[in-house]
Amino acid sequence: MARNYRGHRGEIDIILQDGNTLVFVEVRYRKNNFYGNGLESVTTQKQQRILRTAQEYMQNETKLKNGRIDVVAMSQKLQNTHSENTEDSYTFEWIKDAF
Repeated sequence: MARNYRGHRGEIDIILQDGNTLVFVEVRYRKNNFYGNGLESVTTQKQQRILRTAQEYMQNETKLKNGRIDVVAMSQKLQNTHSENTEDSYTFEWIKDAF
């Protein structure tokens, strides 16, 4: 339904519809894990900003009343060996109804 939606309260990366439910997706990418992985980067402050923006979207942009927030994270795997295949170097996680 939308990509990079910007409201007065923040931004949501992807908005999808799953049946009668709006899905607000926060996408997090970490090239390395020096400061935590993708999931760990969704702070309490970031969660509050996403919640407020999702509420704003539901009030102003749609008639759907059900919503959930998912987080999709891509993070570097912790490994001792170097992998030539970059797809094997990352983990992908999709957390439905994350918060």
